[in-house]
Amino acid sequence: MKNVTLIIDAIRIHLADSLDVEALKTTIVAAARSGGDFVHLESEKGVLYDLLVTPASTVVVQSVTNVFEFASAVSTWTASLDHEL
Repeated sequence: MKNVTLIIDAIRIHLADSLDVEALKTTIVAAARSGGDFVHLESEKGVLYDLLVTPASTVVVQSVTNVFEFASAVSTWTASLDHEL
């Protein structure tokens, strides 16, 4: 599973899985090159955003692929009740 986060001017938005990230990046670049425009997107929780992107905006698209590792059910740990009295 891949989680994608948009960070724009220190605001983090976790993007919806269905969002086309490449199309979003193209739209952001076009908005910045045109002098500024609103970019519409949806977060993973269904919140709709209209972001004003300008040439001065700082934008980062962060993609993280989740890798799950499962530990073995066999454990080498043993309980001990040895106490010195």
